[in-house]
Amino acid sequence: MKNLAALIAATFAIGVVLSGGLQAQQTGATPQSIVDLDWKRGPETFTVKPLKGTIRVRSDEAFVQGKDAREYVRLGHGRSDYRPDAVVFKLKGPFERSVVIYEHIETGHVEMDDWDQQIRPEELLAEIRRANEEDNKKRPPGYDAVYTDGWIEEPYIDRENAVAYWAYRLHNDKGEQFVNAQAVELTRNGFTSLSWVGTAEQFASTQQNLIPALRAYDIDKGQRYADFEPGSDKVAKAGIGAIVFDILTGNKTGD
Repeated sequence: MKNLAALIAATFAIGVVLSGGLQAQQTGATPQSIVDLDWKRGPETFTVKPLKGTIRVRSDEAFVQGKDAREYVRLGHGRSDYRPDAVVFKLKGPFERSVVIYEHIETGHVEMDDWDQQIRPEELLAEIRRANEEDNKKRPPGYDAVYTDGWIEEPYIDRENAVAYWAYRLHNDKGEQFVNAQAVELTRNGFTSLSWVGTAEQFASTQQNLIPALRAYDIDKGQRYADFEPGSDKVAKAGIGAIVFDILTGNKTGD
């Protein structure tokens, strides 16, 4: 799993095009490589098989999934090694140009008992910055480097609902500042990562910014965390702490 900080500046660069692009498609005023992705406008509910659920998309949002979600990321990132399942883009309103990226990973049932051993915020922040530096070296020409400034909310876990949250601030070579707020929702046989990208002005808190996206994601019946069947379902080698470490740094810590 890749460090999502590398996508931040690119997301907003694409956003300038996209927020006008879906309105101006007939004029040819925007790059067709972006406009021609299979964007769907809400309000509608879309089935996303890899997520083992559906996503409800509002009237002020656009949605892509599968190869088009991956192409959206490739256009902004310049690389194709991050493979999300779905992207929801806010077209207008106070959250215009913000985006939520969904990815589901099948690992087996993830336990929560390693959180305190794995999550040490200051040490983790140093690892994130190191990963940023390595990713910036690999960035193709023409793509802004991205730098992690620090935590807005350190990682914490809501054990009752089996969701981990965190948020941190970043900037790019142009001095533009962004926020990446993320949630990891555990499911019966893995987890779904939701990454919100927006401006500091749009960010209120991890829960306020991510709970609408979590509520829009409806996991199929029988696939929720509480549906785990001990003795018959596979248990993941990595716990939630190791998985969050992996997501934030790009290091491989286990299945």
